[in-house]
Amino acid sequence: MRRNSASRYCAPIALSMVTMVFASVQMSIAEPDQASASSKNRETPVSVSSPKQKAEETATEQKPEANTTATSEESTDEAAADPGAVASAEESEQEDSSGASAAVVAEPAKERTQEEITNAALKHWELSQKYYNNWDWKMCQLELELAIMELPTMQIAHRDLCVLSFLQLNWPLSIAEFMMTVGLGDPIPLKPDEAAKLVRTAMVQHYNKGMEYARKQDWKNTIEELQISANLAPNDYVIQRSLAFAYASSGDFKTAEACYQRTFDLQPSDGSSRADFAYFLADQGKLGEAQKQLEEAVKSTPDSAAFHVDLCWMAESQGDLSTAAKELKTAVDLSPKHAGLWSHLGRILEQKGDKEKATEAYLKALWLDPQQQDAKEHLAKLQSADS
Repeated sequence: MRRNSASRYCAPIALSMVTMVFASVQMSIAEPDQASASSKNRETPVSVSSPKQKAEETATEQKPEANTTATSEESTDEAAADPGAVASAEESEQEDSSGASAAVVAEPAKERTQEEITNAALKHWELSQKYYNNWDWKMCQLELELAIMELPTMQIAHRDLCVLSFLQLNWPLSIAEFMMTVGLGDPIPLKPDEAAKLVRTAMVQHYNKGMEYARKQDWKNTIEELQISANLAPNDYVIQRSLAFAYASSGDFKTAEACYQRTFDLQPSDGSSRADFAYFLADQGKLGEAQKQLEEAVKSTPDSAAFHVDLCWMAESQGDLSTAAKELKTAVDLSPKHAGLWSHLGRILEQKGDKEKATEAYLKALWLDPQQQDAKEHLAKLQSADS
């Protein structure tokens, strides 16, 4: 008897849920005007990864890659950057401890008007529609959770999360969201630490999504995802550096330069951003400015052989062999087992007319790597000239 009595109450609820779910699926997630919260200005987020670091032959194995933004514990996505553009999200845990993403958590909350809160919720909800239509349910759920975080009473977001959870067979969440949708319970706002954790997770997921597009050289979608990530963490210099690269790769050099400047404002001592910006300037024919940026990169990280190599290449391209030799000598001191660097140093010394030291450099390169063809050829020419 108890079982029959319980079933009389459960059956209508289950039937109502199924009816609502399939009605919602048919609507493909309703139009914004049907939302419980609305706004006159329902603009989508500004939709729009560090500039390319040129991989020269002489780049050392110690050359640092650009770090990504900090990751949350839940993030398991691989976020390897496009080679020479951005690095993997695994490195981002170091940024987390160093405060690169602390802006999301540590920055004091600013007072917002109800209209601003509603607009923010609607933007997240609109993004959820895009991901839903693209069958990206993970990102869809994330955006719905952000919408509810912003506006806990947003019934349309609860409804859509109910639908999504039902489709993913997440019955407990689906039932909970169903109750919120039909008014059988009161929404409980997230605690500050819970909200911060959700925002940080969203920042990372959007960054990683941008990295996926970057590997495909789909710069339009890369920019869009990175911009969303930047909106969630406006003071994360790593995201700004990645955005700059994406803009530069898409041909929007003006915005790329602005993103670089923003990166320097946030982290003046970031040598990687300086080096990346230098090559961006070099591509624009601004070699003098590019060399100055590389000099700043060397000052900020003097123990990086890679930056000394970059400065060497830049100086050499302008015929400044003295600076090139000086920087490359520092690089080989920092990375003495790199045969390519010794061979390159030999070429520069040979151009300067210092044949004796050039010969020593070539011999060092061949001692490290007997198959170093460049050193073999140049050493043979020097020896034949002497004989």
